[in-house]
Amino acid sequence: MTGRTQARSLAAALIIFSAVSVVLRLAFLPLDANGVPATLTSPFLMFSEDLQDTIHSLLTIPLGIIALVFVRQFIGLPTIGTFMPVLIGVSFRDTGVLYGLPLFILIVGIGMIFRFYFERLKLLLVPRLAAILIVVVIAMLGAAFLFTKLGLNIGQSVSLFPIVIMAMSIERMVMSWEENGAKETLLHSAGSVFVAVISYFIMTAPFAEDVMFLFPELLLVMLALAIMMGRYIGFRLTEYYRFRDVGRAI
Repeated sequence: MTGRTQARSLAAALIIFSAVSVVLRLAFLPLDANGVPATLTSPFLMFSEDLQDTIHSLLTIPLGIIALVFVRQFIGLPTIGTFMPVLIGVSFRDTGVLYGLPLFILIVGIGMIFRFYFERLKLLLVPRLAAILIVVVIAMLGAAFLFTKLGLNIGQSVSLFPIVIMAMSIERMVMSWEENGAKETLLHSAGSVFVAVISYFIMTAPFAEDVMFLFPELLLVMLALAIMMGRYIGFRLTEYYRFRDVGRAI
């Protein structure tokens, strides 16, 4: 059995198992005194409200990851890091994309300036990352102070922005700048921001949150989709544009 056949069989089995689980849950709903089926509830309702909120967030992350895989595998849009755009999208949950995106660009820009300076100091990796983290914290505090003075209700959003994601984004962007140049880095950064925004809207859609919370079996469908997309070896959409002159010549 070839790898492609095994992948198809596994994906089909996951989808069937997920569908059977959903059907069984719907078929065996408990009946009330009048013989009417009860409303389907989530298996996570036994947990505390705080834990339920966390589970809501966790269950929608695979949706953002599938969106990232689709964009990279079929469209061919480059990004910085593998799952960094999805992590940025997750961080927008606390800030909202309206405030989070400008803040992200501002703080990353400040961090990159210091990161280029730290490169001249020939620092080792871990101390350099520590220095970047401290710069990010200072930049976040400065942004919170500035926006509060300007009367913008954004200070709390700044304080909640994940500093580790910011620091790692800065490090990866500078490494890409040094290896691939400014043009490629800006292109990859734009792709990362695009995927982050798309994944944010997907992960925070009320319908997606409710469906995933009610039917966690759909995680198996997400796994099946990832497996099936992993077997695609054809051209990406951007490659059709890149090689359009070759196609015309042929």
